[in-house]
Amino acid sequence: MKQFFYIFLVILKNVNKYGYYNIFKIIFFEIIYNIKYFDFKSNFYEDNKTNTYLETRKLKFYNTPYSPTPYYYLFLINKLFKEKKFLNYVFLDFGCGAGRVLFFFKKKFFRLIGIDLNKDYKKFFNKEKITFKNLNLRKRNTFNYIKKIKKNKCFYFYEPFDKHLVMKYIKTMKTNDYVVIINLNIILKRNFSEIFKKNIKKKKILIYKKN
Repeated sequence: MKQFFYIFLVILKNVNKYGYYNIFKIIFFEIIYNIKYFDFKSNFYEDNKTNTYLETRKLKFYNTPYSPTPYYYLFLINKLFKEKKFLNYVFLDFGCGAGRVLFFFKKKFFRLIGIDLNKDYKKFFNKEKITFKNLNLRKRNTFNYIKKIKKNKCFYFYEPFDKHLVMKYIKTMKTNDYVVIINLNIILKRNFSEIFKKNIKKKKILIYKKN
C-alpha cells in the first residue's frame, strides 16, 4: 500500500509541472482503469532495491524505483495507436516494471517485450505474447539483443532516464520504427517525423517515426 500512496505523493509534489486540472484527470483515469483491469499490482508493488524517486531523478540513473506510467498518458497514446496498424511490430518497454504499459497495449502488437533491471518483476509476466527480460540497458548484451530483433519495433521510454542511454538505443532504429518518449528532454529531428505531441503543462508526450 505504501507504493500506491507514494505514486500520488510524487504527482502532488509536482503539481506545478502537471497543473491541477491534469492531476485531476490522472487520478480519475487511475481509478477507472484500475477497476477495469483490476490492476492494483502495478500500484502496490514496492521496489525496495533502489533509491528513492527524488534521489534517482537527481542522479539520473537507469535503475530507478518503479513508478508506472499514468493511465491518462496511455489513454492519450492509444488514441493515436488506434489509427495505426502494428500487427507486425515488436513493442519494447524499457524499464517495464510490473508491465502496466505492456498489458495495456497487448492486443495492438505482434509481440511485446518488457526490459527491467529488477528480476523480481518477472512474476507479473505470465501472459501470451508478452515477454520479460531481466537486462541492464548499460550492458553490451542488451544492446545486441535489441539489434537482433528483425521485425519493426516501437520503443517506449518513460521518465526518468539517462538521455545519452536513450539515444544509444534510438540510434538502432530502422525505417518505419516508432519511439514513444515521455517526460524526457529529447527532441528528434534528423531522419525522424514527429507524429504526436501532447504537452501536459510542463510534462510532455512525444511519438516519432523513423523515416
